[in-house]
Amino acid sequence: NQPQKILVVGQKISGTATAGALVENVQNNNLTVNTLFGARSMVAGIIRNIRKVNSVTQIDVISLADNGSGVAAAGAIAVVGTATEAGTLTVTVGSALDHQYDIAVTSGDTATVIGDAIEAAITADTQVPVTAVNTTGSVAITAANDGTVGNSIGLRIEGTVAGITHSVTVMASGATDPSFTGLFDVVEGIRYQNIVWPYTADLTTVKSFIDPRFNYSGRILDGRANVATHDTFANLETLGNTHNDKNLKIIGDLKVAETSYKGPAMLELGYGKAAQDSGIRALRLTDGANIASLVIANMGSLDRFGGKAIASLPYFNTPLAYMPLVEAGDGFSEDEIEDLVTAGISVWGNN
Repeated sequence: NQPQKILVVGQKISGTATAGALVENVQNNNLTVNTLFGARSMVAGIIRNIRKVNSVTQIDVISLADNGSGVAAAGAIAVVGTATEAGTLTVTVGSALDHQYDIAVTSGDTATVIGDAIEAAITADTQVPVTAVNTTGSVAITAANDGTVGNSIGLRIEGTVAGITHSVTVMASGATDPSFTGLFDVVEGIRYQNIVWPYTADLTTVKSFIDPRFNYSGRILDGRANVATHDTFANLETLGNTHNDKNLKIIGDLKVAETSYKGPAMLELGYGKAAQDSGIRALRLTDGANIASLVIANMGSLDRFGGKAIASLPYFNTPLAYMPLVEAGDGFSEDEIEDLVTAGISVWGNN
């Protein structure tokens, strides 16, 4: 049971880290992370989510620059009308716990005024992985990193204010991820028990790296890659059956497509889910780590400490303290969950 190590792969925005190089043992503070990769970057978001559940495990990073031909995903949050009463609208971008904003509305506020307030709230959040620009009440949302991952950022606006209607345009059109050719050359011979892989559009690359490491001749190099996505039940079942693999964990969530809500039923960034999953697994397998908050242990005090014996404990009853609840009617049915599990998809949901 070697000391756990997590490998993070993802895109940077700015910072001192060299794209494609391995940064080992990233320090456990936001200043270092922001300096290396940029505060709004995919990589910074992944690391912050790991550290929510695990402040112990070593994190190594391969950061990537946006592809020169990349296109950023774009969507919109729109308000129409003029308020005839005071009230509050709640806007969420990507994460219901980390990037949710209450927008105060005063009677007489126009769509432009409300849109300006939404833009200001998003802009003030230096860690949200998007930028925002308001035009007469239609707030254009653009992913901070180019590529396909931005297409999975959920958007929602809630609240009832007389005189105002609102809607969301789904994040889409993000295209052309960085090149993954030779990506893992810099970690040849290094064991990572968990890899956070945000690129659902390309699971073949990470499988081609991790699969040959299982029962590697003469060395112990095995580990697991973790990825999260949201889609229809049918598409997720197909994805699972296509990539069902002992070395790959796919966390699947239902796609919600409502007028004012577009995104996963559990409104959290996909790479945030994969990151927390990696952090939980690593802590559970760390000798002596305090995991009382990560297991429901009714039998024996030893279950509250990490180590190799904990490998036999199931994950189905693991509390996810830093995940939002799924709203009623937005999740999978019990039959769908069983079918997805059979296909190799991990499903998270309310207890």
